[in-house]
Amino acid sequence: METVSVCCDSCGASLEFPNGVSFVTCNYCKSKLKVKQTSSTSYTEIVEEVRAMSEDVESLKKESRLERLDREWESQKELFMIKKKNGFSYLPTDVVSFSQFIPVLFGGLIGFVTLSIVLLSGNKVEGVTIFMLILSVLTILFGLFLIQNRYKMKNLYLKAELRYKDSRRKLLKEMNS
Repeated sequence: METVSVCCDSCGASLEFPNGVSFVTCNYCKSKLKVKQTSSTSYTEIVEEVRAMSEDVESLKKESRLERLDREWESQKELFMIKKKNGFSYLPTDVVSFSQFIPVLFGGLIGFVTLSIVLLSGNKVEGVTIFMLILSVLTILFGLFLIQNRYKMKNLYLKAELRYKDSRRKLLKEMNS
């Protein structure tokens, strides 16, 4: 049987063992060694160092996954941003801004004034009056659409944020175990 001679990585002692062996223990320092063989050389690595490097690599992979998750969330969060004309942008919130109530208030005011004029003057509801009433209803509907759209966007954002936080919490738990 062919034997292989190498030096212990830990203490430098000469070791001999049969060809094809994957692990050996040094008789002098009792280090556990992994045998590495190429076509031209044979050498050993201390198993604890290999294990430590393997654990470090796994830890780096988990950290990388966490960083990627955070970057992806920042990109996704940009899709939910509400952008103003002045360049200011913000995330949807529970608060419906006053600007979304303006069409509702304006439409209500148009309708109220139109009906008040018709009722006080005793005139029939005719062309311009009907147009003003339709305009007020359409304006109110547009305002309600804006409000409903904001709530829908807010709910989509909150669901996405919840998924992100859940994924992040799982990754952190995995990293700490």
